[in-house]
Amino acid sequence: MMPLIVFTGATSRTTRDRMPQGEAEHYRQRALERGVLANAILVEPQARNTGENIEFSRALLVEQDVDVKSVLLSCS
Repeated sequence: MMPLIVFTGATSRTTRDRMPQGEAEHYRQRALERGVLANAILVEPQARNTGENIEFSRALLVEQDVDVKSVLLSCS
């Protein structure tokens, strides 16, 4: 459905017990367990709010020289 997935997020007060390595790393592991290829995943582990999720993910994509034509954003 898409060539690249970016998981973003550190821990928060509501997730730190369930996801001690951070939200992004937790969801990366879940995706790998379900067959997503590692080279189709980028991880941004620092963001602590929605604004930072977007800002830091965008910077990561620029750093990785990813040409973005469209985005599907999913959040909780």
